[in-house]
Amino acid sequence: MLAALLWVAGAAAGLAAEAPQGQSGGESGPLDRVLVRVNGHAIRASELDRVLRARVPALTGHGSISPERMAVHRREILQELVVRRLELDEAHREGLTVTEAEVDAAEAALRARFPDRASYDRAAAAQGLDPAAIRQGLRDHLLGAKVERRVKAQVKEPTREQLMAYHAGHPEKFHIPPRADVTYVLAPVDPSAPPDDWAKAKEAVAALRARVDGGEAFADVAAAARDDPTLKVVDLGRIHQGQSDVAEIDKAVFGSDTGSDTASDAGGGVAEVSGPVWTLYGYALVHAGEREPGRQLGFDELNLDLFRREWREAREGEVVRAWAQDLMKHAELEFGDPARPAAAAPAGGAGE
Repeated sequence: MLAALLWVAGAAAGLAAEAPQGQSGGESGPLDRVLVRVNGHAIRASELDRVLRARVPALTGHGSISPERMAVHRREILQELVVRRLELDEAHREGLTVTEAEVDAAEAALRARFPDRASYDRAAAAQGLDPAAIRQGLRDHLLGAKVERRVKAQVKEPTREQLMAYHAGHPEKFHIPPRADVTYVLAPVDPSAPPDDWAKAKEAVAALRARVDGGEAFADVAAAARDDPTLKVVDLGRIHQGQSDVAEIDKAVFGSDTGSDTASDAGGGVAEVSGPVWTLYGYALVHAGEREPGRQLGFDELNLDLFRREWREAREGEVVRAWAQDLMKHAELEFGDPARPAAAAPAGGAGE
């Protein structure tokens, strides 16, 4: 958790004080190879792996990910570490500094993210981070933030005319999606359950659908289902397209994908009741109640303060990316092999 918080803060470049558990040799160890040297500064496999371990659970929810996607994330993280190193070099070149008081404040804010000091210390120990490594990481983050603020200062506040032009030129960004009141009855099935369990759930939902097709109100069917321990009634309330956590429910309600299990009822329109709808959690009978069509948001309807801030932040991001790309063009970079895990690297690997 601590390493994840520090990475979110942008401080990962300072967190390579120790090699991951199971490696040996420290700075010159055969397994903790150098992935890239940035103007002579080494970024090692232990540093990348520490960030990767913190990031992957947040991406997947369960820590598993395909080797192909893992390789992509390793390359993305390595690029971010390179940019952070270049930022620090640029900050030093410009004579920017960070005071101990600033580091103290950042460390206090980090500690405040934990319920107590013991939890903070346990998280630090679990990640192999000593107090000096944590403070160095925070110092690097603050220094990088200072140089980024200088770059972002190039962006000026947008005029009303600029905002109007952007609104007119990007209508897709100002579209309010359709909304509907959504309730569904789920026959839950464990994802690892045998096919027979899935078939039974589908039959149960098909029976509910038959009652609705026979003239019974969905509300009455759902009310009866609330008393059935084998069923679950989920009331999502008024949601917009894309808001449901279950993609199949969203498709059934808003008609982005129709088929035999989510058939429309009204001449190609979206069904009021759909099902049985397969989901990862079981089969569902889905009801879409009152609807609001999607529409374009006019310029006069916009929250101009929010729009102005988002416009400026987007332009700042573009300026920082262009600045970082320019730094990389003029940097001395000696790359190793970022896709291979550290434990698999031979002694004296690339960059050593």
